[in-house]
Amino acid sequence: MKRIIFSGSLLLLLVSSTFAQRQENQPTFEVASVKPAVLPPGSTPGKDCTGGPGTSDPENFTCACQPMATLLFWAYNIEFTDLKGPDWMFYAANCYDLAAKVARGTSKDQFRLMLQNLLADRFHLSVHHEAKVLPTYTLAVEKRGPKLTVHAGQPASDAVSDRPWTLTFLGTHFHLTAKNLDLKYFALLLTTVVQAPVVDATGLTGGYDFILNYVPMGYPSSQQSGHSGGSEDSAPDIFTALQDQLGLKLTVKNVPRDIIVADRADKVPTEN
Repeated sequence: MKRIIFSGSLLLLLVSSTFAQRQENQPTFEVASVKPAVLPPGSTPGKDCTGGPGTSDPENFTCACQPMATLLFWAYNIEFTDLKGPDWMFYAANCYDLAAKVARGTSKDQFRLMLQNLLADRFHLSVHHEAKVLPTYTLAVEKRGPKLTVHAGQPASDAVSDRPWTLTFLGTHFHLTAKNLDLKYFALLLTTVVQAPVVDATGLTGGYDFILNYVPMGYPSSQQSGHSGGSEDSAPDIFTALQDQLGLKLTVKNVPRDIIVADRADKVPTEN
């Protein structure tokens, strides 16, 4: 039997060639741009990403000022609460603009792989799958009762497209204004704040009008800074805000869940 001996340079060439072929075989967008965006004080965070396979605009996918977490939800087809990673990934104020040209006929699965590869390439993102026992919250009414105004007019809406709320970033905290908001939908909104599932157990039906000022989790609150929750440049954490401003409370219990864990990612993507 003849023995084949590869020189070091030839072996390196073969390995490099194999790696390059694997890289070339990975599905990618025809054209893609990712760049950091800025959410100015007083502005509203961008709406959800639009376009892509299965939509009315399958060949164009865009995201305007979206946090890294939103990009990961699209890439891995997971619920918001099934992602864990550094706090900065979830901050609406730390966001990115993304625009990608999708080849005609691309499937949803292929599209997700394209987005995964784009994030790995531009942000050096790495993730893994993990089973964890994590918190789940219940939204309930405080003993003293709710501080909510019943909306006068049409029945409450829980449809995302109707958007019965506005969220404004004021530099140090968020200002949520709800008009005719169903509390079941409000519980869904809270999942993005506490980064865990929230179930409505208030027993309250119909639509409500209210205003809520709070700081994102991980940001210093008025309690930590020593300011009062009513000052213009500070606000309490979400738990205190719900109790003091709305007469509601969040209680927590731990349950097992399967999640995606973001091990690392650069905050600034490589150049397009």
